[in-house]
Amino acid sequence: MATIPLQLAQRRLEAGNGVSYPEGSPAGRAMQDLGDELSAVAERYRQMKERQEAFDAELARRRFADRIAQAEDEVAANAPADGSGLHDAMYGEVDPRTGQVVKPGLFDTLFDETLPEIPESRRAAFARQKEPMRAAGSPRMAQRQQEQRDEYELAEWAKVDTMSTSSIAKGDPNDIGAFEAIRQNGSDLIAKIGNPVIRQAAEVAWRSNTAKALVQAMIAQDPKRAAEMLGGAPADSSSSDASDVSWIRLAGSSDTAAAKGNRVGKLAPDEIVAQAFGEDIPQDDRSALLQQAQAAHASQQVEMRTRIGLAEQNAPRAIRDTGSYSGPTFTPEQFVGLYGATEGFRRFQALHQALDVSRQFHGMRTMSNDAVQAMVKESAPKADSATPEEDRARYDAIATAADLTFQARRGDPGGYVRKTFAALDAAWNNLSKPEDYQTAIVGSIAAQQQLGLNPVQPLPNSVAKGVVGKFKDEAHPPKSQQTELRNVLAALPNQEALEAVLGHLLQASASQADNDAANSSLRAAGVDPMGVLDLQNTVQSGWSVPTGYATNRYLTARERLGNLIAGDSEPGSLWRFAAQKLVGSEGLGNDGISVADFTPVVGASLALDEALNAALDGNYSDAVLDALGTFPGEKLVGEVFQGAKSIAKPWVESSSVFSKRSAELAKGGEILVRGVDAETLRSQQAIARSVSRQSRRRRTRSGEISESAFEAAMLASLLSRDASMIKYAGAKVGWTKSKNYRKTFFKANPALNEGDYVVHHSVEQNVLDRYPGLFASEEIHSLENLRGVRKEFDVNLHLKVIRAEWDEFYKTHITATRQQVLDYATELDKKYGHLFDPPIGE
Repeated sequence: MATIPLQLAQRRLEAGNGVSYPEGSPAGRAMQDLGDELSAVAERYRQMKERQEAFDAELARRRFADRIAQAEDEVAANAPADGSGLHDAMYGEVDPRTGQVVKPGLFDTLFDETLPEIPESRRAAFARQKEPMRAAGSPRMAQRQQEQRDEYELAEWAKVDTMSTSSIAKGDPNDIGAFEAIRQNGSDLIAKIGNPVIRQAAEVAWRSNTAKALVQAMIAQDPKRAAEMLGGAPADSSSSDASDVSWIRLAGSSDTAAAKGNRVGKLAPDEIVAQAFGEDIPQDDRSALLQQAQAAHASQQVEMRTRIGLAEQNAPRAIRDTGSYSGPTFTPEQFVGLYGATEGFRRFQALHQALDVSRQFHGMRTMSNDAVQAMVKESAPKADSATPEEDRARYDAIATAADLTFQARRGDPGGYVRKTFAALDAAWNNLSKPEDYQTAIVGSIAAQQQLGLNPVQPLPNSVAKGVVGKFKDEAHPPKSQQTELRNVLAALPNQEALEAVLGHLLQASASQADNDAANSSLRAAGVDPMGVLDLQNTVQSGWSVPTGYATNRYLTARERLGNLIAGDSEPGSLWRFAAQKLVGSEGLGNDGISVADFTPVVGASLALDEALNAALDGNYSDAVLDALGTFPGEKLVGEVFQGAKSIAKPWVESSSVFSKRSAELAKGGEILVRGVDAETLRSQQAIARSVSRQSRRRRTRSGEISESAFEAAMLASLLSRDASMIKYAGAKVGWTKSKNYRKTFFKANPALNEGDYVVHHSVEQNVLDRYPGLFASEEIHSLENLRGVRKEFDVNLHLKVIRAEWDEFYKTHITATRQQVLDYATELDKKYGHLFDPPIGE
């Protein structure tokens, strides 16, 4: 549609010389109507134009307002931390008298940039709004500047607060002058804060914070007293020590008035402390500080107990060894404050006496036994002494030190002189050549003779244990095992020293065997002198040795027993199997743990004196054979197993009917059934079904293994397979709602005749009572946990061996985890699973 220019639309009909039409004529009325229509069109156009310009002007104004808001934020962000110059940078500076702009700001720049964007018809009106807009924005920016200033002052004050309270907390709580100076200095700064609300809040917080800092200082110095000041436990003057300071209770005391004196209007130092505790700390904070003080006091008590305990333990030892102690010492008051009057004084006296004994002990180091005895005799209290109590204390210390000295010298003569004489200790620490051993050993003998020690023990216990340890440690090559012992024996000056060293080594070997027994609960303390000494390889040509010593390798008792059992049977036969299981040897070397290792009778047969004499006399093998003897008839076991005749004989008789395996099968690859070879399986099944004749058992003596335990151990050794060779995922349990576990088992194994089997639980039912909550009965009776055991195996395998295995587990596991129980069940499955149906493991 065509538009009509405004200047044309504003025109009317001309009344001059133009053609005129009669007013009442049709042509005249038409012309008049046309003129009115054109005027109406022109008016509508004018109104539209005004609305458009007003819209555009409003958009420009809004854009300007957004730019002003953005500019204010940017100016605030870029202003200094204290907000200075923020207002003037934005709105400039106006002369309040004339209203003229003295210094333009960013507002003026933005306004001037916006003005051309305003439609011309609206521009003048927009220009007139400049100063009203400045007047509206200027207070807003001034407020932001003030807020930023307030934040700045608060932040700077917080720094001062933190530093000042930290200084108070780390300072001396009794230096009230310093405390008041810090407090006043902070108050002076607070008074200069511009915002009154912030100023008032800061003053309240300042007094509270300084008071709490003072409490922190008190807690660090004496938390017990701080707890009392905060309303905790009542004071106990016995806890004070030399570092005690003046304290008062919140309620005040006569000391308060005395401290104040005649001063009026000024608080005494202790009153300042009381006020800090009583008035300036809010109740909630007081409770938290009280807990902190009590916790600090408890921690301080623990630390003090630890330090005193360490002093009680280390000080006597240090003085015994070096003659001096550089650690902390404690006063009687500290002992009494920690343990109370009775116990504290007793412990202090005990430590004091222990230190006196240690000093005497150290002084006796280089004295001979005779000199020590003489010293004890001379120190005996005299009847006419003027100081009987002191004399008695001195005598008790000397006598006690003498007893300790004699005990140390008897227990480890070689170690005692090594520790006493530095040169001798250096010699033992430098054993690189054969002559070094001679220097150390001869020096050790000389030192012991100097001190009057008898008998002389050339080697320190630590050296003897090291020699024996190398022989028992397979990680050391044979040559290395022999070298040290060869050097030791070669350095000995006489036969007496040789006998002493051999006896010492045998004792060390027995001691290590005892330790092994304690650790593994398997081996008894058996001694194999020849295994320790191996005289063929260690005795040097410098010694006069009987010819029988170095001709052939002597068999140990274990090997000779193995020879007796195995005889001339083929490798891999039942007899060799029984030999390995019963005594751990088939006649040549030790094959591992055996039934013999479970009984102390073996240790008795190899008593130290007999073994030592046999070794020294060169008749070791005969002595051992005479001691052991032989079992009449089947040649199975010697006197070692005399107490088990009724147990072993049925097994021997039942196993003797099995044919020996051929050498060809033994040399070739053997077929394994259920993780063992077929012959071994048949042998073990026969042993499992055999039942020994019931005989009256004698009462087991203290420290002795019972016959039933011996029987179970022997059976376990004969029936078990090598668990390390078995592939098995491990025991596990499932879930079943049925408590009829026999029905569950035979339903899953229909090929087995119910009448021929008992059902064994891998994780046995006793676990439910032994470890309540560890397993559910639904798990124990699940199929995964059930094992079939032939009734003919029930007595030996189920009721003896497996029963004994679980009893041993309960002894060593008062409490147990679920995984520990499953692991043990796995171990039993690996050992005896070949005798279950279906079999367990491959």
